[in-house]
Amino acid sequence: MAASMASCQACRTCLFARNLQRFPNTRFVHKTSPACLGGQATAPNDTIIIPTRKPRDAYAVLQALGNTVGKDPTGQPYIYHDDPHLAPRSMRERRDYRRSLESGRKAAQFVIQKNPKLFLSYQHDEPKIESLYPPLPEYAMKDPGDEAIMERVDENDIKGAWEMYQSTVQAGQEVSLETSNALLDMLCFHGNQARPSLVELVDKSIATAQELQAALKDDTQEEELDEDAIKGEAEEAESVSGQKSDAKDKRKKRKQDQFEVTWIDGNEAEQLFEAIKEKNAPSYSALIQGMVKHNAHVKAFNMYNEMQQKKYIPDVRAYNALIEAVPFIRDNPEDVWQVLEQLLKQMSKEDIQPTLYTFNAVMRVLTKNRDVGRFYGMQVINEMKAIGIEPSLGTYASLLNIHVNPKYPVKQANVLYDILDDLEDQEFVLRHPRDEFFFFEAMCVCSNAKDLELAYKLDALLNTGSNSMLLGGMSFQNMYYSRFFNLITQFESVDAMLEYYEQLVPQALLPFSTMYIDILQSIESAGAYHKIPRIWQDAANYGRKFDENLLDTLLKIMAMSTVDKQLHEEFCSIVTDTMKIARQPDQQRGSNRMRGRPPRSIRVTQKMLNNMVVTYLKGEQLDEARKVLDYSKKAKITPSNIVLEDFLSTCIQVGDKQMALGCIEVAVHHMMTGSSTMADRIKEEMVLNNEERKHLDYILQERQ
Repeated sequence: MAASMASCQACRTCLFARNLQRFPNTRFVHKTSPACLGGQATAPNDTIIIPTRKPRDAYAVLQALGNTVGKDPTGQPYIYHDDPHLAPRSMRERRDYRRSLESGRKAAQFVIQKNPKLFLSYQHDEPKIESLYPPLPEYAMKDPGDEAIMERVDENDIKGAWEMYQSTVQAGQEVSLETSNALLDMLCFHGNQARPSLVELVDKSIATAQELQAALKDDTQEEELDEDAIKGEAEEAESVSGQKSDAKDKRKKRKQDQFEVTWIDGNEAEQLFEAIKEKNAPSYSALIQGMVKHNAHVKAFNMYNEMQQKKYIPDVRAYNALIEAVPFIRDNPEDVWQVLEQLLKQMSKEDIQPTLYTFNAVMRVLTKNRDVGRFYGMQVINEMKAIGIEPSLGTYASLLNIHVNPKYPVKQANVLYDILDDLEDQEFVLRHPRDEFFFFEAMCVCSNAKDLELAYKLDALLNTGSNSMLLGGMSFQNMYYSRFFNLITQFESVDAMLEYYEQLVPQALLPFSTMYIDILQSIESAGAYHKIPRIWQDAANYGRKFDENLLDTLLKIMAMSTVDKQLHEEFCSIVTDTMKIARQPDQQRGSNRMRGRPPRSIRVTQKMLNNMVVTYLKGEQLDEARKVLDYSKKAKITPSNIVLEDFLSTCIQVGDKQMALGCIEVAVHHMMTGSSTMADRIKEEMVLNNEERKHLDYILQERQ
């Protein structure tokens, strides 16, 4: 047996195929088999144990494939073009990119809705995505009746469903309660405001544009206008512009008021509700939800009182809506809590099981009444856990809002510590719309409390499993990481800061100018000046080289630094790049900001100019420093006496007489008081011929 057998140790020393050729009669056995271990082989077990089936959704394969690919911190998010020339470099460009993408989708939808027959004839997708298909050109059910109404309700055709309902009633047919409630649900949700189709919107905008074009054409065809007509048109235009400004102010005011009542008395929803002969609880519940959604809070509670009088029991969604409406019918925080308590007790009395949305609505109300919320907030969360409802991230976000106190940010940080201790190493899914607010608001707590350890703990939770999907949109993501990185720049070493910089930019964070200023200040504190060229290159690539505050900080740090000659040469090249984008004296400041375009030049200040000259002098580039001084004459920027003294000292040291005389010309041009002293210094420390002395005296005479 031993002669005809080779252990798996032999398999490790040579290839299995090669051994098989050399020993064709040899049976290779694994090291852990009974034969290899010297034991006897056991009879195979005839019982087959089938593992428990693991439920998987339709995206399981895609999720498994996605987990095999990591994030590339040096690349843009996958939504953008993988091209450095097309990739957005600021949050504004990212926003414009997403808007253009959405505009393209709407353009495609317009083409589909304009020519529906071309697309309805080609249906091969499985499963079918109804929202991507054009609306049906004709309904199958044309005769009045419940089926015709439900067909239009299923297509979300508000106008068609209401017209079919009226036709059914006029035909003498009775509409069933189920169909009436379905139609009422749709009317209450939309608030009796049917959205126009995309084709109607485009046609309307085209007609408006054609009217404006025709009006402009008529204006250009008019040859002469008398003075009275001109005066009348001017007054009319002034009145119209005044009306437009008033309308603009009104629109602004309405926009600021997020709780404007949009529910219209006597609308189709109320007409339908009154027409229902045998109303039931779903009828009242739908109307209550619609009134709350469109900010008719008082009417919603009146409807609830009527419902209670008629012994109807609202569903849990109606109670959730009423809870959200409580702050709008009571001003006193204690009264708000009393109404909330009454609603919750009534739910318990009617044996209605609250949901996560119920408790989150209560927590949301408590955020508007923080004094009461600090007392009852934890009681609400404990009650949730007691009845078996696990709080979501949105619940904890509301709890953080309840404990907001700018004077004592540490107390809010302590609340976050307790929350993170409970949530540590857990993975979450989206259970409530406010779940996306948790990580951003929690990072705001860390930033206000200046607690880097807490921020690290929060970020560890964010990177657990797929929790990063709950960070929200690009704006939330950028604000989260900007605050996180701000803490790192304040409390971490430069090496750790730059390590996080490499991990976050540009995948998760597009740096602001203030962020680069913080980085430069940290580099200056640590004396790591050799990292400045790399940071400046990134800032320029992300469109920050036109930020004057950033340039002012950068030039100041380079001018005050003491580094080797090679690094000074790199600093001088940065100054040269800055001078290339300096605004010319005849260039208007606002010309680069027309139509919202970013600036393409900078306004050089006196401090910036002085730092440029000092950097060039330290880099032993006297010619470039002279160009900056010549620019100061054109731009009418007066350099400081100290800078001119340093420039003159360098000229004397290298023995450049022409540069020294040019320095006097700059001083005289700006009528500086030290020009005579600098001229005397040239005469004493430099050997001048007669022509050079006459030229120097001529320059000084120009000053007089």
